[in-house]
Amino acid sequence: MIMFEVLIIGIPAFFLSFQPNDSRVSGNFISYVIKKSLPSALLMVLSVFVVEIFRMTTPNANKEIFDTMGIYVLTFAGLINLYITCKPLNKYRSFVFISNALLVVIISAIAFTGVLENIISLVSLLPFKDNLANILIILLITLANIPLSLGLQKLFEKLDLTNIINKKKA
Repeated sequence: MIMFEVLIIGIPAFFLSFQPNDSRVSGNFISYVIKKSLPSALLMVLSVFVVEIFRMTTPNANKEIFDTMGIYVLTFAGLINLYITCKPLNKYRSFVFISNALLVVIISAIAFTGVLENIISLVSLLPFKDNLANILIILLITLANIPLSLGLQKLFEKLDLTNIINKKKA
């Protein structure tokens, strides 16, 4: 589990911090940060929520399987958010995104198939080699997250949060 957070948050944030940025944030800084971060947070929460719905509707559900599914959908939602963070893409940001995405896909493929089970068990992931339905659920949630992410980004770009923030200050 920790491996995925390092690949989605830690390493990309470290390397993206070296990108020069001389542009100033125009307008209300807090409003800007909320508009950029809240859609990503909502995407991650909704992804895990859908897995929890599957857990509740599945009788005799194996808690560990659904915990592992939650880790994967959270990771892939984080990968979508990493792509959004890397935009506009240049050679450097493309390399950061693609290299981390490839590592996540390779590690996921190893975990899904159960190869190297001793290593996978150290990071609390269960292999899905005997249960294709779980992989399909993860895939469907991830594929649904792509347009959902774009929609959330557009929705929050249109929101005028400055009035709400200014009311709290007064």
